[in-house]
Amino acid sequence: MAAGPVTRLSSSTGKSRKVVLVQRPDGQASSGGLEPEHFFELWNRLGDDTGASETDASSTGTALEVLRRMDETPLACRTLAPGWGLAAAAFQGERPIWTGQAWRDLFGEDGPDLPLRPPRTAIAYASLSDRQGQPVLCAFARRTVAAAWPVAQAWRDAGDGRRDGATGDGRPGVVLAMAFAPTRMAGFADVAARAHGLSAAEHDLLTQLVASHDLDTAAARLGLSEPAARKRVRALLRRTGAPRRGALLARLTRLVADESVCDWARDVGLRRALGLAPAEMRLAHVLAEGCTLPQAAAGLGLSPHTVRDQARALLARTGLSRVADLPRHLAEARALVAFAEADETGRSDREGLLGVTRIFQHADRQVAAADFGPPRGEPVLFVHGGMGSRRVAWRLREALQQRGLRPIGLDRPGFGLTDVVAGGGDPFEAAARDMAHVLDEMGLDRVRVLSRDGGAPAALAFAALYPHRVGSGLLISPRPPRAIPTGPKLVRDWVRMGIERPGAIVAVHGLLRRRAGVRLTELLMARLFSGHPADAALIADPAWRHAAVAELLTCGARTADGLSAEQTAYPAWSPPTLSGSAPWTVVTGGLDPLWSRADGEDPWRRLPGLRHVRLETGGRFIQDTHAREIAALF
Repeated sequence: MAAGPVTRLSSSTGKSRKVVLVQRPDGQASSGGLEPEHFFELWNRLGDDTGASETDASSTGTALEVLRRMDETPLACRTLAPGWGLAAAAFQGERPIWTGQAWRDLFGEDGPDLPLRPPRTAIAYASLSDRQGQPVLCAFARRTVAAAWPVAQAWRDAGDGRRDGATGDGRPGVVLAMAFAPTRMAGFADVAARAHGLSAAEHDLLTQLVASHDLDTAAARLGLSEPAARKRVRALLRRTGAPRRGALLARLTRLVADESVCDWARDVGLRRALGLAPAEMRLAHVLAEGCTLPQAAAGLGLSPHTVRDQARALLARTGLSRVADLPRHLAEARALVAFAEADETGRSDREGLLGVTRIFQHADRQVAAADFGPPRGEPVLFVHGGMGSRRVAWRLREALQQRGLRPIGLDRPGFGLTDVVAGGGDPFEAAARDMAHVLDEMGLDRVRVLSRDGGAPAALAFAALYPHRVGSGLLISPRPPRAIPTGPKLVRDWVRMGIERPGAIVAVHGLLRRRAGVRLTELLMARLFSGHPADAALIADPAWRHAAVAELLTCGARTADGLSAEQTAYPAWSPPTLSGSAPWTVVTGGLDPLWSRADGEDPWRRLPGLRHVRLETGGRFIQDTHAREIAALF
C-alpha cells in the first residue's frame, strides 16, 4: 500500500512537525473473524477426513485445505493486549477532550493537538513527537471503529465516550487515539531490570538510555566518561542479548508485547501502517534485529549504496533521524498495528505474569521463566502443557506455596517468550537443556518436577538427561502417546489428527491463533469440557475463564514453531527409562474426558517408584479444582 500524504501536525506550543499519515481503506477492517458454527462445521469435516493420507488431506476441497487457505489470508489476528504500555486520548477536531495518564506521561500535559480530518470508517496512522521530540506511531479512528481497541474501555469509563459522530453544531466527531510505547513510560526500567536480572548500576544506565537521545547525554547524567559509559553499555548488551545499542530498546519492547502480537503484524500489518515497499520491509526486519547497514547489505545480497537509499526512505516514512532509532520504533509499530487492526481484542496482564518473568540468554537464544517465589521455598519446576506457557495457574501456585514450595514456570522453545532452536532436533531434549540452563543461572541444583498434560515428554527428557537434579516428579493428566480418549467427538478428532496428521493440528492452531479470539475460545472450552460439574463451574467463573483464554491466546502468538515441532515428534515418542531413583506420581481426574482411563498397557510403568493417583471427582482442570490435593502429593 502506498503511503498517504505527508501531513503537517501542529502542537499546542505552536511547533510544527512532519508526520507520515497512512489511512486504511474502507472495508479493509478485520472481517476475518471465524464464526463458531463455521469452525465446528470445518472441524467435523476434518474429523471425518482423519485417517486419510497426508497427501489426500492436503488436496483441494478438503477441510484442511480450507483451513490452510483461510490462515494464509492476510487479515488481522484476534489479539490479547498486555495490561501495560498503552496510551490513549480522545480528540474532537484538533482539541483533546480526554487524555489518559499514560498519554500525558508520553506526550506531556499540553499536547499534541490533532488537526486531522477524522477518519470515517478507517484507521489512520501518524507519528507524533513525544516529550523528548522522538516520533511515536499512533493509531486514530472514530469510536465505532475503535470499539475493539484495548484502550476503548478507559475512554468509556471516563464517562466521555457516550457520543460519536458530529456534535450537531458542525464540529467534527470524536476520534480515539492509541499509542504503544512501553520503554518510554515511567517504571519501565524497573520491569526490564527485574526480568533480565540487572544490577543497580545497570538499572540506572538503562533508565538514562531510555530517557536520553544519545550515549553522551546518558553518560553525562550518570557522571561517567564516554569510555566508561560504553563499557557499561557493552555489559548491558551481553546481559540482555541485544547485539547493538540500537536493538536494545526493541528487545525490551518485545518483552512486553511479543506474547500479545501474532506474526501477522510483523509483515502485513507493518506494511499497512507505514506504507513500506517489500524491499523496505525486508530491510526493516534486518535492522530491527540490530544489524548495521553493512551487515544488512551482506545479509540481503544488496549493494551498500542500495541499502543506504532504502534506509533513508525508512527514516523518511517513520519521521526518525537516525538508523539506530529504527528497531524500537518498528517493534512498537508492530504491536500497535496488531492492537488497532484486530476486530476483537482482550486485555490482560495474565495475573501479573510480566512482574515475575525472568529472561535468560542460552546459546544466542532467549529463554523465559517465571519465578513465583518465595525465594527460600523448595523449587518446583513447572512444565506447561502442549498449549500453555510459563504461567502457573494461581490456585495451584498458591497451594504449592502454602506447603513451602517455590513454583518456577518455563516457556519451552517456540512457546511464549522463548526463542525456537535453530536446526530442528528433538524438541523435548532442547526444552530439557533450557531447563538445566535456567536452573544453573538461578543457582538451583535440585528441583521437584511438576508437569501438566502435553508437558510430560519435556519433563521426562529433563529427568533422563539430568537425573541427579530431580528430587521427585509429578505428572498431571499426562498425555499418553498415540492414545485415543473416550470423551467427546471434538476431543477424539483433535487427538486422532495429532497422531495421524500432525500437520492438520498445526493448520488448525494457526487458524485459531489469528481468528479465534476470546469468544470462540470460550465457546470451545465450554463445548469440550462443561460436561463435568467442577469444570463447568470453573468455565462459568469470569476471572478463571479470562485467565485461561489469555493463556491459550498468548502461548503461541509469536510463532507456531514450538507447537509444530512437538506435535510432529509426539506420535513417535515413548517415555524414556530413567536412571535416577526419584519417585514419580501420575495423577488424573476420574471424569477427565481426555486421559481419565488408561486402556491396555500403562505407558508410565517404567517410571521409578511409580504411583497412580486417581481423583474420582476431578475433570479436565484438576490443577485448579484439586490444587491442594495435588500439592499434597509432593
